[in-house]
Amino acid sequence: MFTLLFFVSIVFAIVLLLFFQSLGKRSLFEPGVLIIGLFSLCYLLPALAILSGENILAVENFDFVETVSLYGFLFAVSFVFFYIILKGVVYLRLFPAKNITIDLHPAKYLMGFIFVFVITKIIGWYYGVGESTEYAQQYIVRASMPPLINQTIVFFQCLEWILVCLLLAACFSDTNHKRSKLYIFIMAIIFAGEMWLTNSRSNFVTFCIVLMAAYMLFRRPIGLVREVIIASGFIVIIGLLAFKRLGSEVLIDPSIIDVLIPGEFTSIYSNAIHWSSILDAPDVVMPPNSSYLQSLISFLPKQLNEGKWDLAGWYVTQYFPEYAEAGGGLAFGIIPEAMVNWGPISIVFQAFVIALIFRVAQFSAHANRTNPGNVWVVFYLLCFSQIYQLIRSHSFTIISSFVLGFAVPYVILYFISIFRLHCGRSTNA
Repeated sequence: MFTLLFFVSIVFAIVLLLFFQSLGKRSLFEPGVLIIGLFSLCYLLPALAILSGENILAVENFDFVETVSLYGFLFAVSFVFFYIILKGVVYLRLFPAKNITIDLHPAKYLMGFIFVFVITKIIGWYYGVGESTEYAQQYIVRASMPPLINQTIVFFQCLEWILVCLLLAACFSDTNHKRSKLYIFIMAIIFAGEMWLTNSRSNFVTFCIVLMAAYMLFRRPIGLVREVIIASGFIVIIGLLAFKRLGSEVLIDPSIIDVLIPGEFTSIYSNAIHWSSILDAPDVVMPPNSSYLQSLISFLPKQLNEGKWDLAGWYVTQYFPEYAEAGGGLAFGIIPEAMVNWGPISIVFQAFVIALIFRVAQFSAHANRTNPGNVWVVFYLLCFSQIYQLIRSHSFTIISSFVLGFAVPYVILYFISIFRLHCGRSTNA
């Protein structure tokens, strides 16, 4: 019953979100539609597959599926409601009134990205991250690195995404840059090569999402039909690439279920099923404290926050220690997050927080898109890079990564931009 309601709510949600977009600018790559779409891939498709006879997770009690679908239904309805009523939100100045903009040539962003990317990989290879041929083993090696080195890599990766957003915004906002397509193509090749060598699809998928978001912000949509074809083909291709992790010597005959519902989605869904099955058990172990509070202070390093923990790490260590030792357990899920907090109230609360953040970012970016390097434009594009993370990990990931993942790297690049500007003026004088 709840799975059917979940399905109907997702359909109506997408229709309403498209309807309330400006006529002639309707797109699937709008924040609200993209969030609902990725949410349904993680929680609706597995439920429909199970109820249709493809019991991909060997679920014995279908009540657990219905419980997860209830949470999915509540999220879809709540998110669309808040997202639509927040359409009237005014431009909020969370930053100083001064126009904070980074203004450099796209080539500078590309060179900066390549430099940071190479430095990050060299550090990783030095500590043995790139030596393992097994996908999960890379994360074991990464976890064994010195904390300070690990934190440095995380910061460099955040800096990479700021440079990605700046480059895409600069290239799509100005058609006078003759080499804009070349710059974007080089960046795409780098992410594609990384995906092929490391068997990790996340960065390439995120780049493609941010790429489409930047295009839609500064250019006209390509049309819903074309977008559906591109999105469907992209999902299938990414699903097929998952089988590369098994090695080239393995003969694989993937079914349509395996292609449409990659292991990443079923892993996220299985977390929700597991929590649904143990939630009322007398011996269930809950997190040490509120995950919401922990998310708000997670930007503090372990040197200052000795009790630092994250939902995914805590969950897999507590319930599946052998799997954790094998390098697994990097995902948790937005529905399990609600289950370990306030239940149905939490999923509504999380929907409100996500809708508010993306609405403010969207309207602020559109109000400043004449300045592609503006802080709001970059923040808006960076929000797209966090959409999948907030669904697979936890809803507050976009808040927890704001300080070190956006504010600090942007400020550093901003002062570099100002310094170069003053140097240029001094030279001309």
